[in-house]
Amino acid sequence: MNKQIKDIHDHIINLIAAKKLQPGDRIPSGEELAASFKTGRMNGHRAVKELENEGIVKRSRGLGTFVSSEVSPSAIQQFLNPSEKYIHLLYSFRDDLIIHWNDRTISILESELNRKGFSLIHKEYPDIDTESMSEFIKSLNVAGSSGLILFPEYAGKLDEMLSHPEILMRYRSDIYVYNTGHLIMPEMPLNCIALSPYNDGFMVGRILKRSGQQKIYFLSSRSLEPKWALDRYHGIVLGLSGEKERSVVKLSSKIAEMADIIKKSEEHICVITASDRDAVALLDMTAGQGVKCPEHFELISFDNNPNFRTYNITTAAQPVEKVGTILGKMISGSHYQTDDGDTIQVTLRSGFIERQTFRIKY
Repeated sequence: MNKQIKDIHDHIINLIAAKKLQPGDRIPSGEELAASFKTGRMNGHRAVKELENEGIVKRSRGLGTFVSSEVSPSAIQQFLNPSEKYIHLLYSFRDDLIIHWNDRTISILESELNRKGFSLIHKEYPDIDTESMSEFIKSLNVAGSSGLILFPEYAGKLDEMLSHPEILMRYRSDIYVYNTGHLIMPEMPLNCIALSPYNDGFMVGRILKRSGQQKIYFLSSRSLEPKWALDRYHGIVLGLSGEKERSVVKLSSKIAEMADIIKKSEEHICVITASDRDAVALLDMTAGQGVKCPEHFELISFDNNPNFRTYNITTAAQPVEKVGTILGKMISGSHYQTDDGDTIQVTLRSGFIERQTFRIKY
C-alpha cells in the first residue's frame, strides 16, 4: 500500500487500539477519510478495503462500515508493532532447480533489507493448486508479511503461480517479481525488476558490428524455443543492422554440427551461444578435434556462470549484485517509492566481460 493508504489504515488501527473505536462502532467512509487526510478518494476506499480484507472492519450495505466484533487485541497489536517487518521470498532450494546467479542476488538483497530493519524469510513455493495456494497466501497474511518476492527457478513455479491472479491478489502487501526475461508479465498490479535478453543480444550485435565480424552463427541446443534464446537472437540481428548491408546470423541447434562447420571453414567464424552450457559443450568438442578458440574461431556467450569460469568465456553478464541492491531499495522505500499506488517496473541491462574467447576490435 502507498503512504496515504497506510496512514489512513494505521489511523483506524490506532483508534481501535486506544479503544476510541469499539466493536460495532461505525468508522468514517472512504470519502470522509480521504478528505481528512487530504488525499484522493481512491486512497480512502482502498484503506477501508484493506481493513476489511484483514477482518478489522465489516461493511453493511446501505448502513456503512463498522469495527468487526471478531477483531482480537492480538491482531491489533500485530499491526502496531513496526519493528517486525517480514519480507517473504519464494524460491526453490533444490540443487537441481537453483539458477546459479540467484544465490549472489539473494545475499545482496538480504543485506540491503537488514540495513533497513527488515527480515527476509525464505519459503519454498507451495503446490500450485487452488487449495494449497489459498492456504499459503492466508498463512503469509496471518504472519504479518510486509512484502512477497517471487524468484525464478527451473521448475517454472513462478510462471505457474502468476497464472492464478485471483488467489495471488489476496495477499495484503506488495508483491515483487524478479523476471530474468523468460516471462511475459501478466496484467496484475505487481512490482517487477527484470533482465532483458533482447537488450543483451542487441549489445552483443553492436559489438560484433563494430568489430567487423562477417561470418556469425547463433548456437542454441534447444533451438529458439525458450523465450530468452529467441530474444537474444533477435537482439543480435537488430544490433548488426545499420546503413550498410548487415551480416547474416546463421542458426544452429546441434553442437556436433557447429563443431564440424568450424573445423571445415576456411574463414574465421564467430559463434554466439545462447547459454554457457552450449558454449562449454562446443569448446570441449572442438578442443578434442584440435580446433582452438580464439585462434580458429571466436565465441561469445551469455549468463556468466561461475561454474564454467575456468573456460574464460567472453560473456554478457547479468548484473546480479545490482538486482539485489535495487530490489532491496524498492522494497524498503529507499528509492522508487511513490505515493499514488503505482507499481514499480525496472529493467536492467547486462554488462560485457571480455575474456579469452573474444576480444573487441576497435
